[in-house]
Amino acid sequence: MKFTLATILAAAASVSAQNALRVDSLSVKTLTESQTARIDFTVVDLREGQNGATTTCSTAWTPPNETIGPFACADNGFSFAFPTGIDDIEAFALSVTHLGWTGTAALNAHAGTAVYGCFDSDQAGVTTDCHLLDGAHVYLQDVQN
Repeated sequence: MKFTLATILAAAASVSAQNALRVDSLSVKTLTESQTARIDFTVVDLREGQNGATTTCSTAWTPPNETIGPFACADNGFSFAFPTGIDDIEAFALSVTHLGWTGTAALNAHAGTAVYGCFDSDQAGVTTDCHLLDGAHVYLQDVQN
């Protein structure tokens, strides 16, 4: 069984939860039959005045394509992108924009901190399954400064 752990960049980890976008339920998978990869997640806007606005986001691509985006979320006020591409589901940057505010974080399953992990999947039709571990959240850092 393949087992690796992940980290969020130190800067992203220190973001105040009161002024951030929070990513929950992040799942990234490679699908055997279609030879595609898929990302699904929920994002919550924790910034003052946003009242916890929440939406779901997802897209699929054919690796090793360096997909960039932006991609619309279920609530069109949110969008997301991969600023450096996403040809490797074990290490990529995720950026989310809501109402002109953009936050970003890096996920790296090779970095060694128990936040994001990738595993050989025992789920039918899925080769690799990556996700946040043990109820972890990712707080996206403001990149507009």
